[in-house]
Amino acid sequence: IVAMMVAEALEKRLPFRRVLKQTLEKVIASKEVKGAKIKLSGRLGGAEMARREDLKKGQIPLQTLRADIDFAREKAHMTYGDIGIKVWIYKGQIFEKDLKAIKN
Repeated sequence: IVAMMVAEALEKRLPFRRVLKQTLEKVIASKEVKGAKIKLSGRLGGAEMARREDLKKGQIPLQTLRADIDFAREKAHMTYGDIGIKVWIYKGQIFEKDLKAIKN
C-alpha cells in the first residue's frame, strides 16, 4: 500500500523528496512499525541521468532472519520513463512463541 501511495503521488508530479519525507513520517507514526526505508531509482525529477535516492528512519535489520520485514516493489509510470520504488517496513522480531501462535 505504501509503495502504491508513493507511485500515485509521483505520477501527480509532486516533488519526489517531499513525497519521500511525508510518506516515511506516515509509516513511522504507526505503533507497530519500528523502522522503514524507501528507495527511489530512475530519472528523478525528469533529469537526464538516472540516479537513486533513499530515505530511512528507525532500524531495519536486513541481516537478521527472524526480523518481521514487509517488502514491496512498485513502478511509477512517468512521461519520461519509469521510476522504481522499493519499500521496507520493519515490525519487530518474530520469536518461537509467536510462531506457535501463528501455526495453531
